[in-house]
Amino acid sequence: MQEWIRTEEKTKTIELHRKEHRRNRAKQSPAWSSKHIYVCSRQGSRSISKYTKKTARGRKIPSKRILTGCQCRLTVKTYPGTDTVLGRYTHEHSHPTGDANARFVRIPAETRLRIAELLRMGVDRARVLQEVRGNVHTEDNLKDLRSRPSARNEFITAADIRQIEVRTSMPPSFKTITHKSTREWVENLRDRGELLGFKGSSDAPPTNSSLAADTFALCVQTKYQRECWNKWGGKFAGLDATHNTTHYKGMSLFTVMVRDKWGHGMFFIE
Repeated sequence: MQEWIRTEEKTKTIELHRKEHRRNRAKQSPAWSSKHIYVCSRQGSRSISKYTKKTARGRKIPSKRILTGCQCRLTVKTYPGTDTVLGRYTHEHSHPTGDANARFVRIPAETRLRIAELLRMGVDRARVLQEVRGNVHTEDNLKDLRSRPSARNEFITAADIRQIEVRTSMPPSFKTITHKSTREWVENLRDRGELLGFKGSSDAPPTNSSLAADTFALCVQTKYQRECWNKWGGKFAGLDATHNTTHYKGMSLFTVMVRDKWGHGMFFIE
């Protein structure tokens, strides 16, 4: 069902938010077990704001909320004793869909994570913008652009990059990193082909590795790092780590040295 929702959102360039979740608590043979209600993200509260604007300045992108609401609605029910999911879907919207609605759709979570990773590596904002947009704004892509619906990533602006940069500029608290979030991050890296190696603190160490059982190791090479390696390195890379040089106990400071074809070196600190 979730796969169907994601396909529907991608095909029509819309967002469906879960508004309500109910469980049938009937004691005698309930007809259904649970009910999920989804509505369009442009569904307004249908209430009139009491706020009075103090300036005449307008927004570059108008509010996505529609005061009269959007009629699109999806009701999904599960039933005891079966994996079958039934739904009732009102697919009409009170606003244009497709390309006209792309600017009102949130940036996907995986794209936000990708932008944050590039910014933490020190990649220039203009390069990050080019990376997440792809070649959509080039003449070579004009033919493909006309033959398929638009994607939200194609409408990312420099202001979006800046907002994510401000949010990720604060040093992360390692207490908020959970086992589940780390595993999800690793799976995203693996799907993008950027994971070189991973060992969780609860995973058994590789044979003859001499690693402690509770060792945590994560080796990543992003697309941008691979481009830098092919451009500047390709032959030699040195890796060194020191112990307890940061204020995070048990965290090491790693230095990677890459030597280019002229014998010059550049290093990165992680």
